[in-house]
Amino acid sequence: MTPRSNISLRRKTALSEGSVDYSTKREYLIRVAATLFKEKGYKSTTLNDIAQHAGMHRATVYYYFGNKEELFREAIKGVLDSNIAKAEDLVSTKTTDPREKLQHLIELKCLLPLQASAG
Repeated sequence: MTPRSNISLRRKTALSEGSVDYSTKREYLIRVAATLFKEKGYKSTTLNDIAQHAGMHRATVYYYFGNKEELFREAIKGVLDSNIAKAEDLVSTKTTDPREKLQHLIELKCLLPLQASAG
């Protein structure tokens, strides 16, 4: 069995405790990463780029995410969850014309966070 790093154990503990500060910073990093992935692509975006745009050291990013792939999955999950919620709201709206609903559903495919504010 490979021993876990101290940062990995700290990340797991922080995630399970669910502090507001930890969650807020984690969500902020996800928004920053999503923006960079959209602008530069997954392959061209580095954790250093994400850290720099978030105003923190790259090592700090590892406190919140184990690697770039984990951060990418979380960014995609956030976009999908948001799109699904918007689509469900749109479908349940009785006042919108069916063609207009369809147009809005098609437009959802390209939604990504466009700004990464600290919130």
